[in-house]
Amino acid sequence: MSIPPTMKATAYRSTYAYGNHIRVKSAETNLVTMDSGVATKFGTPCRSNVNDRNPIEVEVEFVGYVEEILELNYDNTCVIVLLCNWVRANHRGAGAIMKRDEYGFTLVNFNHMLPI
Repeated sequence: MSIPPTMKATAYRSTYAYGNHIRVKSAETNLVTMDSGVATKFGTPCRSNVNDRNPIEVEVEFVGYVEEILELNYDNTCVIVLLCNWVRANHRGAGAIMKRDEYGFTLVNFNHMLPI
């Protein structure tokens, strides 16, 4: 991928990628099922204060939904890019953004989206 992709990107409302069916959120308005949800964990260094010289690696969890699905063409290969809106998962306290109910389902308050 040392050369840039072609100037034309293909947009999709839904696709099969990475072994999953993925759909953009705007395509789910009248549907019973939802396939636009995404979740990930990132490792990031965390310091106790500015002078801390020994940061520890912590996992930060994010959940969100797919806004756009783009396919970029690099001569011999294509890459699927998911443009997503994210919420940082906070499980603690009364103001928790993400909770798990008694059946194991994840409940997310999407009123706290991260700025783009």
